[in-house]
Amino acid sequence: MPDTPLVALNILLAAVVTFTVRLGIETFTRTLEIFFIPVLILLTIFLVSIIPQANIQNIQPVFENGAKPIIRATLFYVSVFTLSPVMFLMIFLSKVNESKKGGKAFYIGTLIGGIILILFIMLDILVLGPDTTSRNIAPSYTMAKKINVGNFLMRIEAIIATIWIFTTYTRTVMYFYVSVVVFSNIFNIKDYRPFTTALGMIMVFYSLIVFPTVPSSGEFNKNIWLFYAATYGLIMPLLLFITAKFKNIIKKNHGSQQ
Repeated sequence: MPDTPLVALNILLAAVVTFTVRLGIETFTRTLEIFFIPVLILLTIFLVSIIPQANIQNIQPVFENGAKPIIRATLFYVSVFTLSPVMFLMIFLSKVNESKKGGKAFYIGTLIGGIILILFIMLDILVLGPDTTSRNIAPSYTMAKKINVGNFLMRIEAIIATIWIFTTYTRTVMYFYVSVVVFSNIFNIKDYRPFTTALGMIMVFYSLIVFPTVPSSGEFNKNIWLFYAATYGLIMPLLLFITAKFKNIIKKNHGSQQ
C-alpha cells in the first residue's frame, strides 16, 4: 500500500495492540497457544518446500571478506532472540505460577526462535544468493515466490506475509505489555489498564520518530540496534547481578559480625 500514510498503518496496529493489552496477558497467551501449532506447521511446510532449490555454491567462498563481517552479522542476529526477551524478566516472576517450569519454557522458546531464525537466514542465502538477500528488504517473502511443488503448491508468499504480521504483532504486544506494567509499578498503581491508551498514542508517535522511513530502519538495525539491545539485554542485567552479589556478601559479613 504505497499511497497509504505510514501513520495510518501504525495507528491501526497500535489500536489492536492496545486492545489486546487491555484484555490481559492471560487472554493473549491463550490466543498464542491456539495459533502456535498452525504457524509451526506452515513454517515447516515452507522450509521443506524450499529446500530442493537450495544451492550450496551460494555460500562459497565462506570467508571471502574475512571473519569480521561474519562475526558482526552473527552478533546482530543472535542479539535478536537472546537480548530482546530479557525485558520479559521484569515481570516474569509476578506473572508465572511455577517459576521453574516458566524458566524452562523461557529458554526453550528462545532456543526455538533462534533455530527458526537461523534456518531462514541460511535458506535465504542458499536459495537467493548473498547479493539478492542483502539487497532485499524481505528476502523470505521473495524466496516464497520461488516455491513450486508439482505446479500445485506455489505462490504461498501470502502465508509468509501472514506469519510475519502475526509474529510482529506478538512481539509488539509483549513489549508494550511489559512497558505498561513497569510504568504502572513505578507509580505503585495496581491496575495498568488506564495507561494503555495514553502509552499507545505515545508508541505511535515514537515509532514515527525512530523509523520514519524504511531506509532509516535499515540504518538503525545496522549501526544502533546491537548497542541498544546490549544496554538493556546484557549490561543492565550484569550490573543488577553484580549488585545483588555484593549485597548478599555484605549481608553475610554483617550477620557474621553480629
